[in-house]
Amino acid sequence: MLYVSSVSYSFLFNGSQFGIISPSRGLRQGVMISMIQTAVSRGQLHGVRIAPQAPGITNLCFADDTLLFCRAEPGDAYTVKNILDLYARISGQEINLAKTNMCYSPHTCETTKGHTREILGFKELERHDTYLVMPASLGKSRKEIFQFLRDRLWGRLKGWGARQLSKAGKEIMIKSVLQAIPSYIMSCFVLPEGLIRNLESLIRQFWWGRAGSKGMN
Repeated sequence: MLYVSSVSYSFLFNGSQFGIISPSRGLRQGVMISMIQTAVSRGQLHGVRIAPQAPGITNLCFADDTLLFCRAEPGDAYTVKNILDLYARISGQEINLAKTNMCYSPHTCETTKGHTREILGFKELERHDTYLVMPASLGKSRKEIFQFLRDRLWGRLKGWGARQLSKAGKEIMIKSVLQAIPSYIMSCFVLPEGLIRNLESLIRQFWWGRAGSKGMN
C-alpha cells in the first residue's frame, strides 16, 4: 500500500517563509477512506444514495469523527468490520466501541438489525438527533427541532438577568455570546421566521431590562 509520507508545513509571515513542521502522527483517515473506496470498487460495500442517479455515499469525515454508510446486511457489515480492524492494526489506533454508535433506516427488520449488531458490536441508537450540537436530520416541524436554540438562549439570559450589567457589558454579552449561539446554525439551516422573532425578542428584553425586569423598548 502506497501513501504520502513526505508532507511538511511552513508559515508565511509578511511574505517570508519561516520554519518547517513535519507531521509525525503516522497514518490517518486517508488510509481508511482508501480501503473503503477499494471495497466499493470490488462491490463489497454499498453506500447510500439520495436519488437513483446520485453517487453512493459511504463516508463523511469531520475533524477526528467519521460517519460510515452501508447496507444493513451481513456482507456490508463484515466489510466495515474488516476495514476498521485492519485500520486499527496499521495505524496503532483502537476503535472506541463506547463512543461508536449506529442507527438504521426506518423499515429495517429486527432480524437484520440483530445480525449487523452482532457483527459490528456497536451500540444501537433509534436515530442520531444531533452532531456537533447541530441537528443530524430535519423532520416535518423545524420549529420543534430548533426549539433548543431558544431554550439555550433563555438559559443564558436567566443567569445574567439578575446582574447589574452596564450597557457596554450587555453589548459585549449580546455580540460575543448570545448572537453566537444561533449564528453557526443559521449558516447551515434556514430557521423558522417565528423562532427568529422569538430570539430577537429575548435579546431585546435582555438589552432593555434591568435586574430581571423586562423594561420598555
